[in-house]
Amino acid sequence: KMVLGAHKERRILLENNPHLTNWVPIAVPMKTWVVWPPPFDHPLFSMVPIVFPGVMKFYDSLSGFSCPPSHLMFHKRARRKFPQLDEDVKYVQVFYEGQHNDARTATCIALTAAEEGACVTNY
Repeated sequence: KMVLGAHKERRILLENNPHLTNWVPIAVPMKTWVVWPPPFDHPLFSMVPIVFPGVMKFYDSLSGFSCPPSHLMFHKRARRKFPQLDEDVKYVQVFYEGQHNDARTATCIALTAAEEGACVTNY
């Protein structure tokens, strides 16, 4: 429920304030196809690098596919786009999150309130 609410809020901010928001790509590098020892000592989690693309598509679906689609980048392209990555990366899973400038948003709200006759103060 919290994730759905966050996706809804992100979509509203991005649609209503395109001058204050943008999409930020987040790269998750995968160095192996199977992780051992598995995270949280659960053998199912050893398969994370294999199922992660599907998990990210599910994450996209929670937002109603309103964000840029998540995708894979293999070694050569990932090294060009993200030069800080290690040499031994098998692939990179890229997904997108919304970013917004909260200081500019507060300034815009204050300016709009002042235009409408409100008394605006700051401490």
